[in-house]
Amino acid sequence: AVRRLGTRRYFSAPVHDSVRRCGTRAEVRQLQQLVQASSDGRERFWARPEFDTMVATVRKQFEGGSLHPGDAVVLLSAFAAARRLPEEIDGACLELLSSRCSELTDLQLVHGALLLGNLLGSETDSAWPAIANELEYRAGQMELQLAVGALVALSQAGVGAGDALVAAVLDGQAELSAANLSRVALAVATLGISGPGTWHPLNARLAVAVQDMTTSQVSDVMMALATLGDCPLNLGVKLLSRLAKPDAWEAEDAVTAAWALCIVELYDAAVLGTLLRAAGAEELGEAASNQVQQVVLSLQYEDMAARARRELVAEDPKLWDALCRLEDPVGDDEEVEAMKFQSYVEELREMLEGVGVSCETFLRVEGFYTLHLAFPETKWCILFDATAHSVQDPFARLKHRHLRALGWQLQAIVPGEVEALDEDSRKEFLEGLLVASRGEE
Repeated sequence: AVRRLGTRRYFSAPVHDSVRRCGTRAEVRQLQQLVQASSDGRERFWARPEFDTMVATVRKQFEGGSLHPGDAVVLLSAFAAARRLPEEIDGACLELLSSRCSELTDLQLVHGALLLGNLLGSETDSAWPAIANELEYRAGQMELQLAVGALVALSQAGVGAGDALVAAVLDGQAELSAANLSRVALAVATLGISGPGTWHPLNARLAVAVQDMTTSQVSDVMMALATLGDCPLNLGVKLLSRLAKPDAWEAEDAVTAAWALCIVELYDAAVLGTLLRAAGAEELGEAASNQVQQVVLSLQYEDMAARARRELVAEDPKLWDALCRLEDPVGDDEEVEAMKFQSYVEELREMLEGVGVSCETFLRVEGFYTLHLAFPETKWCILFDATAHSVQDPFARLKHRHLRALGWQLQAIVPGEVEALDEDSRKEFLEGLLVASRGEE
């Protein structure tokens, strides 16, 4: 979700130009131009000898302390276009930005933060505390557009935003363009900021602005609502009206919008048909294919979707047939799930077997979902879920709904939760699992 708010979508060309005009050393400028001028394939580009020479030169300057943190922003900007930051300089770049971020202008600071999240994501954990604190410190004096960019950057990195920055953006929401309003909605939802005080005025603004939004911006709003798992009636009506317009949708934006409609349970057959036909016009990536499969499962098994499914099948049976024959959606990949949760699953399985209870591990349902521990006879299962006691991610929210619609009872457990229990608490926890696994009240 957060990758949708990448720097290319956020910053305009004039903003990029103003960043590039900051004072930089000649070697940094040359390396920047070399990256930007490359027109051949990326693999061949990285192998060019002049590239290696320039990277080595810039690395020495990092090590010698002769570069300004603004130089690091220039390099990040150049390499963002190439979608790779060379390992030879990534650590030095991060260190320079985090240790001297107070020397950057507001524009450089926000731009650098966005680029870090876009290029390196969670690999930048060590750099974020200083950057987040600096953004919070400047929030009250920062231009509104830059404050929006700062909020987006923190949401991309999964770093909590301070009260001052959130307040600066939300207090200025009446002045936000439709584009920035969609970005704020997705950033706020991604950061887990909820409550009527935040979302009531934001939803009211979105309901007014949505008619002027592009398809990608509408898709961002839908992703925000999917993350929250809720959509107010008035905003839902406005969104369905906007989605019904005959626009040219990019496939992945169309899929995201259709998927989000299912998450917030706005099942309109005509709108879903329009979006899914647009999605079928291009080859989809793994994430989008999974979203389409979840749309299909919602339409097949959820009671609230029954009417929309009947209308969709009647209106366009070929589309429905194509959706049901989607080639090998991955779902929550069994091998990935095993890598993430194998130790937790094995420990709990051994605990259960120690009291004479057997279960299946990593059972697949519908060839799409993985149950970590399952008791098929009673249709009861255990899922390890890091968000079990908080807001779930949209994929997990639909997964749980679909499993319940298929008759499964779920017990979600945070990984490591069992290990943290003392002996008495663990015994009580295990007894509760045994009762539930037998289908007893």
